[in-house]
Amino acid sequence: MTILIVGAGAAGLTAAYTLLQEGVTDFRILEASDRIEEHLVWYGPTEGFEPDYSIDYANISDYLFQNYTWFDFFNDNIGVPAVKDSLVFDCPVETIDYSGATDGDDPAKAVTATCEDGTSFEGSQIIVTAPIQILQDGDIEFIPELLDRYINVIDRIPFPGGYKIFLKFEQAFYPDIFSSALDPIYLYFYNEAYGEDTETEHVLGVFVSGEWAEESGQWDDETLLDYVVAMLDEMFDGEASQYLIDGVVQNWDREPFIRGTYSHYDNTWRQMDRLRNPINDVLYFAGEAIPASYTNYGNGYAHGAALSGKETAERIMGSGGGSGGGSATMPWSAFPPGTNGVLDYMAHRVHQCVRTSDNICDSSLRKLLLDRFTTCWTGM
Repeated sequence: MTILIVGAGAAGLTAAYTLLQEGVTDFRILEASDRIEEHLVWYGPTEGFEPDYSIDYANISDYLFQNYTWFDFFNDNIGVPAVKDSLVFDCPVETIDYSGATDGDDPAKAVTATCEDGTSFEGSQIIVTAPIQILQDGDIEFIPELLDRYINVIDRIPFPGGYKIFLKFEQAFYPDIFSSALDPIYLYFYNEAYGEDTETEHVLGVFVSGEWAEESGQWDDETLLDYVVAMLDEMFDGEASQYLIDGVVQNWDREPFIRGTYSHYDNTWRQMDRLRNPINDVLYFAGEAIPASYTNYGNGYAHGAALSGKETAERIMGSGGGSGGGSATMPWSAFPPGTNGVLDYMAHRVHQCVRTSDNICDSSLRKLLLDRFTTCWTGM
């Protein structure tokens, strides 16, 4: 049975790699863009950013690797080679039809994902790792439509716009960390080459997010660069213009399949358990906006997305999806009393218990689990 994965970012690739480690080889990764992990971009090389790995060798295939960055190393040796045959690029998913999960059809065809060009893929389960803004904007149509309790959680997750600017200077005339705040304009500056031995090239990073980022993010790159350099000139007596070599803008708002920076939470944390639990044991959500249940940290970061993808793949294995064993069952002791992980674990146990008829899940325990879970769910 094929497992479908929407998105070849940290969550999607880690989910695929986890499945592979469990012996599952039948999966497809549907990526909207023409490359993996669109949220990570490499600019360089420049002084102070020498590759973590510099490899000079020729193998039987006459490959010659020089000036390897860790991006290249990951892409070519760790995550991508193992799953590259399952990657489908330039395939923005427009429709996810998971009605087969309740129609009594062939379990191997419980869900169908259709891309923008009309290409369709059938599977037994699907993991959706698309950025939360893509879901909020309704780019993906779900059939049947998601229940309000899922839509409400998705819509409440903040995913602000923003961009980064990198400025290369001949001299480092600035401190390692500083900021400029003039409401509603807030810019956070940081030394990108902190701790590195640089002499002729120094890189200053600028992070802009929030309301002003959404407004100024509509400007072209040249205007943005001129604005920030002028601001630095005011702060450092014209030294920015004097020592400027070059600059580059990475505007995440303009990336058609991202449209924002990273998620964060106000009072939506408890509701996140709803997105962690599968719909009909077929439709799963994962990604940087949906951190793993065993940690309250990681949302908004690549490692958080990876942990989310790993846990979701393990859940599918524990629910009987695919082949190759593995279990997502976690002991009660893994969750401190009162944490959201308890609700997550209860949901998983309900799914397990309802489908079995062994002595561990007798009728009285099933009723108890269902009653307690329903009480917790409706009380949120």
